[in-house]
Amino acid sequence: MRLFIGIQLNPEWKECLETIQQEIKDISSKGNFTAKENFHLTIRFLGEVEEQKVKLLKEQLHGQLSKCSTFDIETTGLGFFTKKRGMIPWIGIKQNKLLQGVYNTVQDCLNQVDIPEEGSPYIPHLTLGRTIRLDEEKFLELKASISPVLFQKVTNLTIFKSYQVNGRLAYTPLEEFPLKTK
Repeated sequence: MRLFIGIQLNPEWKECLETIQQEIKDISSKGNFTAKENFHLTIRFLGEVEEQKVKLLKEQLHGQLSKCSTFDIETTGLGFFTKKRGMIPWIGIKQNKLLQGVYNTVQDCLNQVDIPEEGSPYIPHLTLGRTIRLDEEKFLELKASISPVLFQKVTNLTIFKSYQVNGRLAYTPLEEFPLKTK
């Protein structure tokens, strides 16, 4: 199964992200935009994971994440990664100790079930699209005009299954892992 661990977003965030995404579409010549129902905050992409490891990982996550406190996430504004095939526009998430602690706990659980670490540092962000071709000058103008500061209480993490349906990505929550309420 192709999996990732993430945070589901509330409907208000998804509406806001869709509005910003539409502004990016308006200055784009082409691209693959994230479907509204797929907006999420990735904690850790796992890739293909064997069924037996998934069972062990769920046990680890239930045991360890229940010790992590709930927390708020806050956006920091619009940005992008540049790739050969196009831009990846995103909304940044403000780093905080509790979010980083949850990421570290997830990584510890992955180590326990022998799922290797990623090679790059964790940069929390909400992906709006991939392989986007657009006018960078107009994007920078848009970036300067958009400074969303949204808040959401995070009360659990989710393992999602990622798959294709008619050539489009779909994500199905497999299991939720509640965090400790303060």
